[in-house]
Amino acid sequence: MPESTQLPADLLKKFSAEKPLVCLMRHGRILDSGVKRFVGRTDLPLNAEGRNQAKAWQKTFKQIQFEKIYVSGLLRSRQTAELCCPGQSVTTDPRLNEIDLGDWENLSFDQVKARFPEDFEQRGQNIYHFRTPGGESFKDLKERVVPFFESLFSTAIPASGPTLVVSHSGVIRVMACLWAEKSFDDLLTLSPRYGQNFVCTLRGIKNLR
Repeated sequence: MPESTQLPADLLKKFSAEKPLVCLMRHGRILDSGVKRFVGRTDLPLNAEGRNQAKAWQKTFKQIQFEKIYVSGLLRSRQTAELCCPGQSVTTDPRLNEIDLGDWENLSFDQVKARFPEDFEQRGQNIYHFRTPGGESFKDLKERVVPFFESLFSTAIPASGPTLVVSHSGVIRVMACLWAEKSFDDLLTLSPRYGQNFVCTLRGIKNLR
């Protein structure tokens, strides 16, 4: 499957006994430019490659038949879900939004280093706690997004059918650190690709706080 090494071809057979079963997906590609930018809350649509990445999942996802689909409040997340699962209803939850990058939003890495040299250095030294001017830290993001996933895996709620969550790189990085019990210093070593999917099960949820 394009842009994913995390979902096996026999998804239903391999995980059929897992309840709840959640697929966490990063939206498709959004920028055509090769310039690396800080993109958080800028509401960009998918580009042509991103739309194809989403469509590539249609056959697999049709077999899964998700009972619920959640997206962030950003267009690229919704577009990905609608192309992956055409005709299915989606629920928007702003807790799934990408990290708010404040004054760094939509600036290139070179621009940020030139305008905010001290802040850029601090970010590299303490990626988890550093908060961009006017924005969020990854710690802020964790406090926002963890309650959403706790609700999906709550033992107080009867297990439902498969769920698809289409979100963003920052959200996936934070949750991957929690699930894998990795240090938040390793956040930037995790690089979920556009259109990549991750299977999350109850056994994979630990120490969300």
